[in-house]
Amino acid sequence: MLVLRGPIEEAMVKQRWQTVSAEPGEVAVCYELPPGKDGFHEALHAQRAITLALRHTCGSRAEQVAVFAVSDREGERLEDYAREWGATVVRA
Repeated sequence: MLVLRGPIEEAMVKQRWQTVSAEPGEVAVCYELPPGKDGFHEALHAQRAITLALRHTCGSRAEQVAVFAVSDREGERLEDYAREWGATVVRA
């Protein structure tokens, strides 16, 4: 599971994706929403922006990548998503 923070920029997504995509196994991207900006609309915007950046980075493979937006609420934390998704490695 690849963890992203901060502004969502295509170059950053591409660089981070290239560090993990060559490894064996399935990769998911998890974006940590900033405190106070962790509502439904912000999560949806982040997921869409990351998916678009992934499309530009890895083409149609982007549709196979799970993209999560996490917050600091019970059940919506990074650890919760990593456990539920079955991540064996989490890279921040």
